[in-house]
Amino acid sequence: MEFNSKEDVLNYVKDRGWNLKNVPENFRDDKDIVLAAVNSNGLSIEFASKRLQDDFEIGMNACIEDGWSYPYLSEKLKENKQIAMAALKQTNTIFPALSEKLRDDKSLVLIAVKSDGYNLKFASERFQNDPEIALEAIKNNTEAFKYISDELKDTKEIALETVKLNPNFYCFLSDKLKDNEEILLETYNKDPFSFIHASDRLKDNREVVEKVLEINGIGYFKISDRLKEDKELLLIATKTYGRAIYHSLDKFKNDEEIMLSAIKNDEFTMKYASKELLDNKDFILSAITRNPKSFEYIPESLRNDEEIVTRIVRVSGDMLEFASPQFQGNKEIVIQAIINNEKAIKYASPELQNNKEFVKECIRKNANIIKYIPEKLQEDKDIALMAVKLDGKLIQYTSEALRKDKEVVLEAIKREGSSIKYLSDEFKSNKEIGMIAVKSWGGSLQYLSKELRNDLEIVKEAVKDRESSYIYAGKEIKEKYPTIKEFKESIKSKSKSKEEKREKSTRSRSRSKGQERWFIADNLSANNRRGENGKI
Repeated sequence: MEFNSKEDVLNYVKDRGWNLKNVPENFRDDKDIVLAAVNSNGLSIEFASKRLQDDFEIGMNACIEDGWSYPYLSEKLKENKQIAMAALKQTNTIFPALSEKLRDDKSLVLIAVKSDGYNLKFASERFQNDPEIALEAIKNNTEAFKYISDELKDTKEIALETVKLNPNFYCFLSDKLKDNEEILLETYNKDPFSFIHASDRLKDNREVVEKVLEINGIGYFKISDRLKEDKELLLIATKTYGRAIYHSLDKFKNDEEIMLSAIKNDEFTMKYASKELLDNKDFILSAITRNPKSFEYIPESLRNDEEIVTRIVRVSGDMLEFASPQFQGNKEIVIQAIINNEKAIKYASPELQNNKEFVKECIRKNANIIKYIPEKLQEDKDIALMAVKLDGKLIQYTSEALRKDKEVVLEAIKREGSSIKYLSDEFKSNKEIGMIAVKSWGGSLQYLSKELRNDLEIVKEAVKDRESSYIYAGKEIKEKYPTIKEFKESIKSKSKSKEEKREKSTRSRSRSKGQERWFIADNLSANNRRGENGKI
């Protein structure tokens, strides 16, 4: 490429500093040109002359633009603290490239570790043993803990700060620090599994163990055998972690109080109860009362017990799934289950699920069962009408054909205007349907067609129900009435005008009737006079 003047070269590198590599060597020794290049791209200093790579102004500008310009500077400039600081502030990853002398400068090390704690790895040894530097590095990146001196790793303050930020580092602490109660509790709060690495002394310290289990009972499996004899500690553990019972002594699996505590927290622990307790009907009744889901894990023989099944479906209807078939076919029990949870209909016997009259009876108790009844009955108009009369939104669970049935649709939107969102575009464009919907709930306006959202009557009714519905009005109406206030005032004005017209018309009719009466009366009078005199 040919250049006719210095100005041509300047324009060439100004926009793209990297172009400096393409210009003749004499221009790469021109300060103005090189300065323009590095201001555009600091890395272009690589192509500057040796003389200008040693120029402070050019070196500083290059590093301010891109910290990775630093390696291309002269050895003299690389030792300049100001330039190094500028490069480091712009690109924190440049720290390893700094000279050994500069990596031993505290102010530079602080900048480096505050922006990336990993830089501690490249700091001089004395700063790897500096508490201030170490803490700043760890705050930024807990991985920096690996690069601090062994002396600092054994410092409580450093260890606490590290596990606060990353509890995984607890396992890397010295045995002395793993025996520190404060550090353990701080770590355990964030990671209960860290208790695995605690000292044997702490695992056998009742006071410490109690605090640990109050936070999370999961640590129970690692406490000492001596403390596993302590019933109170197990009770504390099961309140937050029911499966602690799995790691307990066999005698506690036969303890009703302990087992009920565990089951309350975790239904699965019913499996760990002793045979004696599992054969105890009173215990089972207490257990399923505390945690209905535990019914799934009780012995099959007790799932055949009517009292137990009746009790469970009243508190958790979906547990009908685990009842014996005889109760899944029992109308009374199924209805009780459905009252509590509409999903229970899924677990009724096929005979009951497909019995129209029974399903209708169930709908009276809980209309939501329509979500789960067989498809054949979702297509039944009688059932659909029953359901939507109780809750209009349930139309969404009826068949497509019924969602097009005007009688069903009208019943649904009368009950719940928002149910229109489940209907076809045909209904959303129907003014009669739309009017009923917004009268039921103004917010239904949002589901209507573009045409109806621009219909003054429709919008008026929607706003009458709730003013906030105006947000869903069509573009044409909003352009004419930008605010709800303007819209309401316009409606008022039109209503007043209509009222005045009605009054005027009424008065006019009254006058006409009055004149008519006068005319008749006058004629009658004249006729009377004729009758009396024979003439007027």
